[in-house]
Amino acid sequence: MDKELLARFGDWFEMLFKRTTKTEINFEEIISEGSEYTMIVETLIEMRKKWENKGIQKGLQEGVQKGIIQTAIELLKEGSSVEFVSKVTKLPIREIEKLKKNLD
Repeated sequence: MDKELLARFGDWFEMLFKRTTKTEINFEEIISEGSEYTMIVETLIEMRKKWENKGIQKGLQEGVQKGIIQTAIELLKEGSSVEFVSKVTKLPIREIEKLKKNLD
């Protein structure tokens, strides 16, 4: 059982880091069986949740940033000044100038 469980952990780590679905591991089942590895499994579940949340947060931040840049582009297209766009979007003037240059 120990070798099998360790192999399953190895598969899970491979799946986690390579983002593959090579194997499904039911950690809740291992915990409910009262395994001596319960604490390890609970820690791994918590780590996975934290990593997933960090990924979601990063994706949201990137999406917000893209939205701000798109807003700046639209404001520039409508003839707004670089200073006004910077004030509204909170982007640095230098970045607004680069966006404007790419529109020309």
